[in-house]
Amino acid sequence: MSRDGVYSPRRLSPLLQDDLVPNSRRTSKWRMASAIAWIGTVQGFLLNLVGFISGPIYDMGHIKPLIYGGGLLNVLGLVATSFASQYAWAFLSLGVCVGLGSGLLYVPSVAIVATYFTTKRPLATGISATGSSIGGVLYPVLFRVLVDRVGFSWACRSFAFINGGLLITCCLLIAPRVVPFSKRRIFATGALRDFPFLLFSTALFLLWLGVDVPFFFLPSFIQERLNSSAELGDYLLSAMSASSLFGRVLLGLVASNITPLGVWQASIGASCVLLFCWATIGNLPGIVAFVIFYGFFTGGVISLVSPVLLVISPDLSIVGSRLGMSSIFSGLGFLVGPPISGAIQKGAVGYCGQSAFAGSTYLVAFAIVVVVGWRHRRSTSRDEHHNDGNTQSVDVPKITVVVLRKERKS
Repeated sequence: MSRDGVYSPRRLSPLLQDDLVPNSRRTSKWRMASAIAWIGTVQGFLLNLVGFISGPIYDMGHIKPLIYGGGLLNVLGLVATSFASQYAWAFLSLGVCVGLGSGLLYVPSVAIVATYFTTKRPLATGISATGSSIGGVLYPVLFRVLVDRVGFSWACRSFAFINGGLLITCCLLIAPRVVPFSKRRIFATGALRDFPFLLFSTALFLLWLGVDVPFFFLPSFIQERLNSSAELGDYLLSAMSASSLFGRVLLGLVASNITPLGVWQASIGASCVLLFCWATIGNLPGIVAFVIFYGFFTGGVISLVSPVLLVISPDLSIVGSRLGMSSIFSGLGFLVGPPISGAIQKGAVGYCGQSAFAGSTYLVAFAIVVVVGWRHRRSTSRDEHHNDGNTQSVDVPKITVVVLRKERKS
């Protein structure tokens, strides 16, 4: 919600101005925007970090408590935000409380889809991931309308009611398909010795280091480079979320018929090229084209994480633990990425340096994913060759035994 412009610095600044900026002469506008941006950054970081705990709990079969607890924290955080009049309370309610609740919901909602599908798993995961894209399209527009009509406080309460109703429906419908028959360790320590999984997690860190740079800085880029309004930036963010929706579904469909790892690699490569070209755009049609294509390909980057993880780690009994452990890496990337990008943008290189930073992170991630794909193909071919050898070695003794018995009878 913070990333898609719902609780952006421009909208929270009037609410928290008296507390955050006691003296406008001593406090810059950039400091206010930076402090408020930390609310969304911490929220996204906690969403990924809590997966380290919720993932193993999901693998143990306790999905219902995660859904109930996450939904309750999500709704309470939004309600508390409606009463917040100081920065500290807004940070705790919207950043910490909503972030913790979203973290409890994230891993179970992604992991459970994989247990119900096999051949069409990437498509199913992509369709389930369109919910965030739909929210990214509708929530900013709905928030603007509600703030203008009923004010900020009741807009937050309205969102709490909407989320509460949707989460109650989720609690009633969701059910685990794979239930463990025996006790297992809370944390899958074997993942730390799995080199392809470590490479995969490193790639996630780099991807999340740069993926949200356009989402955070596109409105200011449009204002400063194109002299356009901030409202246009909000609408372009909604358009980026809409194109992401199509990317998650269509690229998921392609991955179901080819390979998730190959489609994920192509999506990362295309996003890398777009990030390098972003700062050179100097007109509105170019920005619109960037928004459409970048949203489309990043939709595949985000939605194919779970199917790719199941390619390199196909054991469904530990999918929650593996997904939660890899989420730590993506959460760290989300935590430090926007502040680094903001510092680069304020420097001498400006948006060009910001574009080069985000593109470089994707370029390195692309190279790592190529290595992961090569190792996976090599491991698969080695296993097939080993299985063929075992089959031949088993057949020979059977023939020998039959021949010996015939000789004894004669």
